[in-house]
Amino acid sequence: MKEDTSLSKEQIIQACVEKRFKTLHLPFVTNRQLHHWKATGLLNEHRELASSGKKNEFDFFEVVWIRCIVLMRSFGIDNLLIAKVNKDITGKDQDSKDTLLSIFQNKIAEALFRKQGSFLLVSEQGDGRLLSKEMYSKAIKDSLIRHHLSLDIAPLIKEILLLLDFDIHIQRITNYYLDKE
Repeated sequence: MKEDTSLSKEQIIQACVEKRFKTLHLPFVTNRQLHHWKATGLLNEHRELASSGKKNEFDFFEVVWIRCIVLMRSFGIDNLLIAKVNKDITGKDQDSKDTLLSIFQNKIAEALFRKQGSFLLVSEQGDGRLLSKEMYSKAIKDSLIRHHLSLDIAPLIKEILLLLDFDIHIQRITNYYLDKE
């Protein structure tokens, strides 16, 4: 008998917003890089964490964003552009029913829940946008967007899910996301 792997979007969000991943869980980044990225605005500073003397802890959404930063840096995108993208996508999502989530968090949660892709687009001016796979394909087909870089978020989500699969909450999301019903 097949195990029930269904999850609601709310369950996914709840599991993803909990800060429980440390730098040692992220083999693609160093503490020094994280500190520098916080200082330059690529990562949002958690002042309460910094003043408490605790080590960095990240939620799932932040881990995906950190992986995006690593990839953008590997493509030569400078820190000022990435900081602007961060500012654009970490604003509150006015279209979402859950106004506590940022645009980035909402799009990642939606991608997990719907088991579909999403694209992060960075314009030459540094504007950041997240589009569903369908919206991205239509915009490219109709030549509606000009962009400097686009990252397919689906492989990043899968990579991070598998990397953090030691966590029971992430295991449930991984089983749900990878289930090809």
